[in-house]
Amino acid sequence: MKTGDGGSHDLRGVRERLGLERLVTASTVQLEELDPDHPDAAHCLRSRTAELREPFDGGFDPAHSPLPDPGELRAARGL
Repeated sequence: MKTGDGGSHDLRGVRERLGLERLVTASTVQLEELDPDHPDAAHCLRSRTAELREPFDGGFDPAHSPLPDPGELRAARGL
């Protein structure tokens, strides 16, 4: 691929570097099970709801959604 200044890029090298960056980023992700009432979990649920509003003309109302109530996301207790 040629750039406007006459230089060239090795696309294969660029792809390899991007792949490496993704692996490094993925290696820093930590998953932890949290109660849906935990502030971090609540933040994630609010963020996801906000993301879902964007593609819909009328927005997204979680009250009219088949998505579970946050309390239903709580881990089962008992036997």
